[in-house]
Amino acid sequence: MARNSIITFLVVLLAIVEQLLAKEFLRVCYFPNWAHQRVSTLARFDITNIDPYICTHLIYAFGNIDRGNKVLQTPTPTEESRYRAFNDLKKNNTQLKTLLTVGGQYDHGEGFTAVADPVTTLNNFAATTITFLRRYGFDGLDLDWEFPNASNNQTLITLLKGLREAFDKESTTSRLLLTIAAPAGKYFIDSGYKVADINKYVDYVNVMTYDYATSNNEVTTFNSPLYSRNNIRFSPELSTNWTVHYYHQLGLDFSKILVGITGVGRWLVLQNSSVYDVGSNVTKALRNGTHYEIVAGLAYPEICLMLSNNSSKRYFDDNQQVPYLVNGDNWIGYEDTQSVEAKTKWMMDLGVAGLMFWSIDQDDFSGQSCNQGRYPLLSTARKLSSNDTRVVTTPSPVTATPKATPKATTVKPINTGACLQPSVAFFSLIPVLVATLTQ
Repeated sequence: MARNSIITFLVVLLAIVEQLLAKEFLRVCYFPNWAHQRVSTLARFDITNIDPYICTHLIYAFGNIDRGNKVLQTPTPTEESRYRAFNDLKKNNTQLKTLLTVGGQYDHGEGFTAVADPVTTLNNFAATTITFLRRYGFDGLDLDWEFPNASNNQTLITLLKGLREAFDKESTTSRLLLTIAAPAGKYFIDSGYKVADINKYVDYVNVMTYDYATSNNEVTTFNSPLYSRNNIRFSPELSTNWTVHYYHQLGLDFSKILVGITGVGRWLVLQNSSVYDVGSNVTKALRNGTHYEIVAGLAYPEICLMLSNNSSKRYFDDNQQVPYLVNGDNWIGYEDTQSVEAKTKWMMDLGVAGLMFWSIDQDDFSGQSCNQGRYPLLSTARKLSSNDTRVVTTPSPVTATPKATPKATTVKPINTGACLQPSVAFFSLIPVLVATLTQ
């Protein structure tokens, strides 16, 4: 009887431990609230186009800070109805989480500095923000400050600390989530982000590991490469792998990192259409897509349409694990299902929290442009990660130096030197004990 009780206890304990150690791979997607205003039906996107299961978290972009009253700006009646429709998506998927993001590239941090004074404004901002989020049904707040610098980086920490303390105090059954969007560039990271302090207060950091290529480039290079390139013309800092490891080196837990993927490909113009390898010279000409109207860029549905042209050729770079398209003097580095698969496997092996996608409308949401089904990029990540039962691991210390890249035929994730925590190793012996006792 005693032996049976011990066996039962161990079996139940093992089941509990497996549940505790299992980690969900997050797919966090930004929704741009202006996408429904586009003229092109191929690019026009609204809340009704969202598949409530394709992402685990949806972030509504953007809310605003009322700098005069130093609170979140009261939405117009139209915007209020859109908030409610957005959060009603959770009626179809009760596991879905929604957040509101404030800031963005045009805010320049002015709203954040207006509300972050711990003496005069922060407490009221935190309290009214909680009321605002609860009223409209959001599960959290995302701060997109682009970008703090050496003169005000402590302001970001003060703001995060005040919000997190208020969220913790208010929470009853479910605490509001607190996340930030953060840059990929080393200069911005070093000057504006006290990473170890940020790690104390946020649930997740949406690392914008894209826009490594811009219209100012002198040579062809990728918008969001997984790995760096061993070439004197390319900075080793310009890769997803380098950026993620650098954040971790500075004190950000892998379990809080959401790795950015974008549906935008960078459109560059070759100086010589016969010379189109990575690193080839480009002009300063700017070409925009006709549907999404992105400056020097194309969204994935537009890229698929260009690929359907017989004069287009698609190549896959083994070193950096991303594709590029060549059509005459047009050169576009982008993401496709193959590169998303490589990145997702790499993320899962590394043990990050998941991926962030900017933005959900830039995937082929209708399935009519790429002939790969609806949301082919996000669906690729979902298929690979939906049954993810990774065990929590403690990676060995790493440097920001990128590791050797795999070939396209193997697409192996990097080895992080991860090892089981002692507690995990102990519990892994339970099945052995059970087997021994039942003999």
